[in-house]
Amino acid sequence: DALERISHPEQLPRPGLLALSGAAVSILANEWMYWYNVRAARQVNSDLLRANAWHHRSDAVSSIIVLIGVAGSMAGYPALDAVGAIGVSLLIAKIGWGLGWEGVRELVDTGATAEQLEKIGETISGAEGVEAFHDLRTRRMGSELLVEVHLLVDSQLTVSEGHMIGDRVQAELLQRCEYVSQVLVHIDPEDDEGEHRIPLLPGREEMVQRLERRWRDLGIGSSVERVNLHYLKGVIDVEVVLPLGSVEDLDEAGRLSQRLADATRREPHVGTVDVFFR
Repeated sequence: DALERISHPEQLPRPGLLALSGAAVSILANEWMYWYNVRAARQVNSDLLRANAWHHRSDAVSSIIVLIGVAGSMAGYPALDAVGAIGVSLLIAKIGWGLGWEGVRELVDTGATAEQLEKIGETISGAEGVEAFHDLRTRRMGSELLVEVHLLVDSQLTVSEGHMIGDRVQAELLQRCEYVSQVLVHIDPEDDEGEHRIPLLPGREEMVQRLERRWRDLGIGSSVERVNLHYLKGVIDVEVVLPLGSVEDLDEAGRLSQRLADATRREPHVGTVDVFFR
């Protein structure tokens, strides 16, 4: 219809001041509604409100085109009104395609953008206690962005300290990256990126029972205060803590440590052995 009207501009009616004023009021009202919805969308991180905001922005831009067409028609160029109609149609099609594409991306479970990934990575790397990270995965579900990551920490840290590092990374991501809604952190004591998973090693209860059988002939009985097991690089590093009163002097402590280490290393899957007295 607009193309036909362009071909016969002499048949086009000329709009008046009322149409011009209506277009101007529409521009101001829709632009105000756009910014109102944008602020609300940022507060609740809602893509639905963002889409509604762009609906008002498209109305404002459409009204600008209408304003130009009406002004041109009043100035003696009636064909501008029909050109404006074509422009509005193309604008609506473009915005509709953009919103529809964003909806499809959410339905197919897309991840974060390159810019978002860069900020997420910088936040993780800057956290205290994080030596490196890998297997960073993101997934978008509606307006929410879920993050999963493996953190490499010092292998000699306690469980509680490793857990604290994970909590810190989670808190900093939620604070600095407003688009992140959930964070799942895995704490790794060694870099296992790209490697096959280590074989299933004996659990603590089974391993301690095996070691106690190895130590039976050493005469230490139940004097062992603590056994620490570190599962690293496919083996088990063992730390044994004995009371200082179980030996009379340093020479005896050295001999007992050597015998205990030798007996412990005979057990399969054992790596390093350290003996401490306190």
